[in-house]
Amino acid sequence: MIFGSFTKNRYLTSVFGLAFAVLMLAFILAMFFLGPLKPPLVLHYDTYGGVIDFKGGVWDVLGILAAAFFMEIIDFFLAGFLYYRECFLSYVFTFFTLLLSILILIGVSVMISVN
Repeated sequence: MIFGSFTKNRYLTSVFGLAFAVLMLAFILAMFFLGPLKPPLVLHYDTYGGVIDFKGGVWDVLGILAAAFFMEIIDFFLAGFLYYRECFLSYVFTFFTLLLSILILIGVSVMISVN
């Protein structure tokens, strides 16, 4: 089995679990605060020019969250595949996944505060 001892490593599995929990928190916040709003949502606001760069709907925000989810799944499989060859790279992929989740949570929080 490819994930035999990889899933037994407490640090890797807890960091991946934390990353998925942060992404689920971002999803819950997006649905709770952005779900009832009407479709022209501000997705990006340029503070220097005072211009709204990107507009979209709730589906665009969910698309960002879905892309982050698939990136985390790919990182999980890459970390499991590389655990036996290069353990350090598996830790790099794991903590990159946590960083990605935190950045997505920050992005969703900014979208909520702008709208």
